[in-house]
Amino acid sequence: MKRFGLASLIMLAASLAMAEDKPLMQDVWKEVLRKGTEAASTVKNVGKPRVVPKGAKPEIVLKKDQIWIDGKLVAIGQPFQAWENALADKLKCSVPKPKNDIRYCVSDRLGIALGSSMRNTKVVKFFKIYVNLEQLHPYGVATHRPDGTPRPPPVDTRPKHSFPGYLELDGYGIDAKSQFWEIRAGSDPWRELRCGLRDCAHPHGAFSETATLYLRLNSSTEHGNVYEFTISGREEYPPQKAVPGK
Repeated sequence: MKRFGLASLIMLAASLAMAEDKPLMQDVWKEVLRKGTEAASTVKNVGKPRVVPKGAKPEIVLKKDQIWIDGKLVAIGQPFQAWENALADKLKCSVPKPKNDIRYCVSDRLGIALGSSMRNTKVVKFFKIYVNLEQLHPYGVATHRPDGTPRPPPVDTRPKHSFPGYLELDGYGIDAKSQFWEIRAGSDPWRELRCGLRDCAHPHGAFSETATLYLRLNSSTEHGNVYEFTISGREEYPPQKAVPGK
């Protein structure tokens, strides 16, 4: 939707607010919000999506609700050790505090992070792939204390390197140059990958009945490249089993 169209709807809602009763006004605003969401979620494909060649390792293939790492099946809700075995790399993990903390592990070599929930620190709740690494800036953070002494820089818990391997979603390869509109065009329609209401910096969609796909882009438009590609389970989910051939 063009800006003019959305602005026209807002003007219409305002005029009806003065002429009609409150229930009708609520219905009009619901329609305005619905149209705004559709406008923000619409992705205009430009050209033909790039083809990313296979061969890089590790190979992470996401097919339906399954996660394959170099041919080994893993799942959200499994112990960290199962993921470490599949990644074939020693993870660097934090030690959770007794209360209100999570277990957080990274692979510096593979550009991957794993984390638990606060309720269960023994199993993986989210899986994050750093397709690109951004240069961190202390946005909104004062560089000096009130007494004038400098503050230490924020702790960077990310892996030291970006993902060097091959990532595939529904048969479509993704790399550091892939744009969101390409990923959306290459994914299964049932995932409903979409932008947010205000912009497209944090698109999301379905991974399974118990997990969601989250992307973070380096732009607020559908032409942005991916910084982070995350699969996160819901806070309340039954333990999943990695069953080949599902």
